[in-house]
Amino acid sequence: MAEAGAARQRLGVYWSAFNPPQHAHLAVVDAAMAQLGLDRLIAVPTGHPYHTESETDPGPEVRLRMAQAAFRGRAGVS
Repeated sequence: MAEAGAARQRLGVYWSAFNPPQHAHLAVVDAAMAQLGLDRLIAVPTGHPYHTESETDPGPEVRLRMAQAAFRGRAGVS
């Protein structure tokens, strides 16, 4: 339960395969932050994307590191 007088934060969650992260992913994050007035957005790479099975998928750990690098430096995004 939130404390009385505590400011509430607007939180967004964005998931994708991020294989690889593209300019479109960055544009979606920027637009969501601005248009929805989000204080924070969490980008979540899909562990095993059922919709994009590929022999060239580097795996969830690599896609996580790619997403972290892509969103590094964007205020409020983790």
